[in-house]
Amino acid sequence: MKNILLATVVLALMSCSSQKQLETNTIPFEIGQSSFQKWSGGREESGTGAELKIIVSEALQEDMSFEKIYFRGRALDCELKTKDGISAIVATYKRNETTNALNDKEGNKMQESFELQPDQAIIAFKKADEKLKYVKVIGIKEKVPVLYKGRPQN
Repeated sequence: MKNILLATVVLALMSCSSQKQLETNTIPFEIGQSSFQKWSGGREESGTGAELKIIVSEALQEDMSFEKIYFRGRALDCELKTKDGISAIVATYKRNETTNALNDKEGNKMQESFELQPDQAIIAFKKADEKLKYVKVIGIKEKVPVLYKGRPQN
C-alpha cells in the first residue's frame, strides 16, 4: 500500500514539472500587431501556403532566439526579420510540400496544452544558457488571401 502511494506521489510530481508554462511577466520584448495571410500561386505547381507575422519591439537582446511558433495545430519554424526599421517574427509554410508529421503532432499537442483559439499562437523563445520559454499571442488578424496570377496563355 505504501509503495502504491509513493509511486502515485512521484508520478504526480514528475508530470507537473514537465508541463510547459507560459511567461506572463518576464517577457523581454513587446508584442505588437499580428497578422496571418494565406496565399495561392497562379499555377498548380506553385502551390498554396500562408505567412504568420508578429511585430515585436526593437529592444531585442542579441543572445535571444526564437525557436518555433505554434499556430493552428502546426509547429512552424520562424525567424526574426527587420524591414524599414520594423522587427517581426515571421513563420511561413507551403501546403504542397510533404507535411512533417512530427511537427504537426507537436503543434497539435501544444494546441491542446494551451487551449489555443484560431486567432492565438504560442512563441517559443530562449536567451542564451536559459531554458525554453513560451508566450501566448492573442488577436491575430487574418488578412484577405493573396491570389497570384498565372502565366499568360499565348
